Amino acid sequence: MKKKNIIFISSSVLALSMGLMVTAQNVGAETATPSVSERGSLPNTQNGEIVKTGVSGTCKWDYIKNDDNNYTLQFHAGNLAAGAIIPKDLDNLFTGTKISFDPGVVAPENCSFMFYRLQEEIQSIDFTNFDTSKVVNMSSMFDSSYYLTSLDLSSFDTSQVTDMSGMFCKCDKIQSLNLSSFNMSNTKYSGGMFAATFDLNHLVLGPKVNLNDSVSYEDLKVPTPGEIVPGTDKVVTSSNWIATSGYAQGTRYTGMALSGITNRDQVTVYDWDTTPVSTNNYESKAFTRTINVHQPDGSVISERQTATIKRLVTINPDGTRTYGAWSKAQWNQYRPQEIPGYEPDQEVIPARSIDSNSGDSTVDVYYDEVEQTVNISYVYGDTVVGTQKYTGYVGDVITPNYHAPRKYDIVSIPEESITIDGSGNQIVIVKVEPKITQTTRTRTKVRTINIHQPNGALRSYQQTAVVAQTIYTNMVTGEKTYSEWGTSKWEEFKLPKFEGYQANQIVPATIVNALTEDNLVDIFYRKI
Repeated sequence: MKKKNIIFISSSVLALSMGLMVTAQNVGAETATPSVSERGSLPNTQNGEIVKTGVSGTCKWDYIKNDDNNYTLQFHAGNLAAGAIIPKDLDNLFTGTKISFDPGVVAPENCSFMFYRLQEEIQSIDFTNFDTSKVVNMSSMFDSSYYLTSLDLSSFDTSQVTDMSGMFCKCDKIQSLNLSSFNMSNTKYSGGMFAATFDLNHLVLGPKVNLNDSVSYEDLKVPTPGEIVPGTDKVVTSSNWIATSGYAQGTRYTGMALSGITNRDQVTVYDWDTTPVSTNNYESKAFTRTINVHQPDGSVISERQTATIKRLVTINPDGTRTYGAWSKAQWNQYRPQEIPGYEPDQEVIPARSIDSNSGDSTVDVYYDEVEQTVNISYVYGDTVVGTQKYTGYVGDVITPNYHAPRKYDIVSIPEESITIDGSGNQIVIVKVEPKITQTTRTRTKVRTINIHQPNGALRSYQQTAVVAQTIYTNMVTGEKTYSEWGTSKWEEFKLPKFEGYQANQIVPATIVNALTEDNLVDIFYRKI
């Protein structure tokens, strides 16, 4: 097995992420190289020979050849410049180089890409004295540092950091991260934080670490059961992480589930679910069914179902292997989600058993638009007395021709236009009442006036008065209601005059109602 370089980052933070191009803003002018006797002892390192010196921000740095023939890039107290940590004019690093910081080295607000693509020559980084309290941006801080295998960032102060996106992206050999002190309360961006960290199998998280935005389906993914854990004598036994200490100890999580924990109340250690390699091991095969659900808006939601079978492998004393029978597994039944106004071309993807001869599978589900019905209900009280139906597709706008049922009138003002939704039970209520018709009945009252003329002749006149009543008929029930009778009148009658004679009475105007009787008036004349 190829030996890996191990990078120890003590007591602070590992900021290796995605990356800003390595534009080194921290290169200072090369200065004269003092002797060891002129400098005195070297902080945090052995005495040795200063090979090169310079300035990053207000921090002086020395590149020192130690007495053990290893090298140290030593930064002294001050404010470190943003940009690549390796000075631009320090272009030749020797194998076994360490990076160390004196007390008082303050990291800049922007630490993005600071440790981007660290060279293979970097053996370790001591972050003990690296002050990150002012850092706001740690995006891609350790991006593409392929040779790092472990980092202890437990002393990092990240309380001000808003961006950790891609922080450890493509650190594909890193196996261990200690983020126990991380405070992500102000962190807004953390997507891709662990992208392509394929060997990461030991993770220490504190109570203020929130990875909800950090992990996609492929991040923090545990390898196929049966694979050897890099650098160990352990074998992966399931596709889960396990809390080996701290919060919910013993609980197993997928990478996605682990990232979704929001109520962690203590420092917790998470490791791949493994078991020591022994003479009895399991060989496994994992098969994936990918269900691509094509949404009506053109997007695709993919559901991946992984089923794993395994068999016992016994290593015999002579080195040969005996294989047991493969276990059984299946992909579970899957139902596409319901989308209003649409129906999937497959209502259910059935469960399917797999065996050692199975392979990966892909299923595509498409949605067809379904014609919808709009029911217009004409309602009197609590009773539906008539309906109309219109059809169309979700989003269509219709203009109904409202038509009340026979013998009813519309009393509410219905919507002029209706947008069809996908509820499948769209109802528009229109209030109606029974239609009421009006008819009139009358009574005619007659007043007869007989004029007895002086010459003995008789002449008769008739006055009529008509009184009326309105009849209201409910066209649904047939029930009738009546108004009060009206009134009328007989007008005053002008009596004829005869010279030398006078009528015995006058005929005045008279109000007539429904109870008035027909009337007869006789007029006589007497001589005066």
